Amino acid sequence: KVKVKGGKVEALARRFKKAGSAYRGGDDGGWDEWRYQAEYGMGPRRLLLLAAPSADHQFSDQERSVLAPSPGKQGWSETTWFGHDRLELGGKLAVDRPGAIYAYTRFVMPKADSVRFWAGSEEGVQVWLDGREVYRYQGQRPHQLGQDRLPAYLEEGEHHLLARVQVGEGRGEFSFNICEPLDDPDYAGNRYPGLRYYVG
Repeated sequence: KVKVKGGKVEALARRFKKAGSAYRGGDDGGWDEWRYQAEYGMGPRRLLLLAAPSADHQFSDQERSVLAPSPGKQGWSETTWFGHDRLELGGKLAVDRPGAIYAYTRFVMPKADSVRFWAGSEEGVQVWLDGREVYRYQGQRPHQLGQDRLPAYLEEGEHHLLARVQVGEGRGEFSFNICEPLDDPDYAGNRYPGLRYYVG
């Protein structure tokens, strides 16, 4: 029951700049990982995981269009939380190698607008939104946050995100974030304002 008097609060709001590469936590280099993280916004942190039945398994277009897994049902994991945007699936779910792990989440887009997908992986990965493929990489490489950046457009409302991550010699690590379409290094890579990921 707070009443705010005076001018509009929105006029006083200021965006926080990311610390980026200027972030320093100590001269011993022990904070280098956090300095790296400070250049990136927050992607999905809660996912449902499923070990693919075989290394070459793929859901059909029809299966992806109706896919709506629930935590702990039909082989999907309970809600799995990650404390970092480098989503290391192999550390959360056992899988035969070579193999693949599916990761699933939902999100709400607050309004129709242009966005930018920031994606990366150490091995092959595919990402679908609402059953449509929006990103693919095949091969092996050192994983970096935001190493691939793709322009896109999303409608307002609920969406479904599914990723298929190959697990061979690596840890099944990948990243995917839906960001503001900005090039300014102080803000580029931030999650689109008002976008919320969730499962269940």
